[in-house]
Amino acid sequence: EVVVDGYWGKGRELEELFWDHVKVSNLTKKILKKIDVKSYILGVHGTNQPALHILFATISGPTKFKSLCLPGICLSFLDPAYLARILSNIEEINISNGGLNTLQAETIMSHITASSQLKYLNIQFNKLTDVDPTILARGVRELAAINLGNTGLTTLQIETMFKTLNEESKLKWLNMESNDLSMVDQNLLAKTVCRLKVVNGYQYQYVYSCNKDR
Repeated sequence: EVVVDGYWGKGRELEELFWDHVKVSNLTKKILKKIDVKSYILGVHGTNQPALHILFATISGPTKFKSLCLPGICLSFLDPAYLARILSNIEEINISNGGLNTLQAETIMSHITASSQLKYLNIQFNKLTDVDPTILARGVRELAAINLGNTGLTTLQIETMFKTLNEESKLKWLNMESNDLSMVDQNLLAKTVCRLKVVNGYQYQYVYSCNKDR
């Protein structure tokens, strides 16, 4: 708070603020609202439910937050619609290992549309096995990059997503690490990988064959 008062108390504005490994319980509305910055990147740790409520209440609605990193922070207690609405207004989100339930995950993906701000999503280590395949696929196609590693995706989910990505998609980067692709249609898999710029998964031979001449 001393730093914030000392710098922003003079009416200064930053182009971008990168604030990593912040303990959320030390953040208050007073501190966050004082910071005048065009683009705000925040990485947090060591949090609790009241502190997270303060953080999300502060950044709800129009926000200058460009990136919000919450790896390993349990979000399961948050209302799905409330969580999804906030996340869709931020360009880059890391909610890996966030303990998301199925309803939260589905609501987040359904909020990712052509008009949402969210472009880069790291949702690895959240169980997505029961998420509706169509909702998942439609959300993924509107992103520029997504990390779906270790999310327990089913063959139906993966094939539905790949078919959607082959129809029309903004996606360029996909991480499917530790999801079982063994039963996925191999032609569909190859076609999808060839459309993407970067793929991280088990089927590396397809990545090489599609990109070796680029």
